Amino acid sequence: MQNKQNKRIYSLLYISLLASITTFLIRLAGYLLLANEALLIEAVHMLVDICASAAVIFVIYLVHSHLASKYPYGLYKIDDLASLFISIIVLGVAWEITGGIFAYAPKFLFYASIVEIASIVPLAAAGYVKLRVSRKIGSPSIRSDAFHSLADSLEGLAVAIGLFLSFLLNSVIVYYIALLIALLALIAIALDLLKNSIYGILDLPKSRKLNKKVEKIISRVSKAKIKTIKLRWAGQVIFSEIVLEMDPRLSIEEA
Repeated sequence: MQNKQNKRIYSLLYISLLASITTFLIRLAGYLLLANEALLIEAVHMLVDICASAAVIFVIYLVHSHLASKYPYGLYKIDDLASLFISIIVLGVAWEITGGIFAYAPKFLFYASIVEIASIVPLAAAGYVKLRVSRKIGSPSIRSDAFHSLADSLEGLAVAIGLFLSFLLNSVIVYYIALLIALLALIAIALDLLKNSIYGILDLPKSRKLNKKVEKIISRVSKAKIKTIKLRWAGQVIFSEIVLEMDPRLSIEEA
């Protein structure tokens, strides 16, 4: 990336990190004021998210440092490893819902729902910013972190809606139904992120269509027979290994 683009990318990532910290502070303040355990779990969860986002920023710094020109394949793979780490965290969020929030009946439903909704706004903004950055530079770890934040927003929205409807209908059953819907959505997102990161780490083809496109491009510029095409994803970069079978009557220079 160029210098100006570098600064812009890091600025956006720092803004998203600040937004996540804001979400943590809102939820922590809500817990201290209302003694609502759901808000405490959400606040502790945000601490893990903040650490994960900080780790992703460090990974992006490594991938675009001068070391990447010396060890491109290995360092770019760190991006995929970070993506795998984030996808495991998203699965952890799903586990947290089943093992933590489902374990007790929530208190101060109306005010807690207001706090939860207020905390979702900066978190969703952080996810949106990271998603834009990931599309710009093609980083799988930022993409995973973006979906992580958006998945957390979905979970937070489910908690807020559940708390409010439970207050309105005077029944906590709605609260648990909302969490169950969020749980299923989180599992679906986590499995998709997990699949993409594992494909990248194990050098498995993420897109067979891309192989065919490369084959067409080679066919346009060369009459050589294509024996194998292997595309390896490493972070935001694709390494290609192409084996061509040349006419044996040609010299090396002619080939």
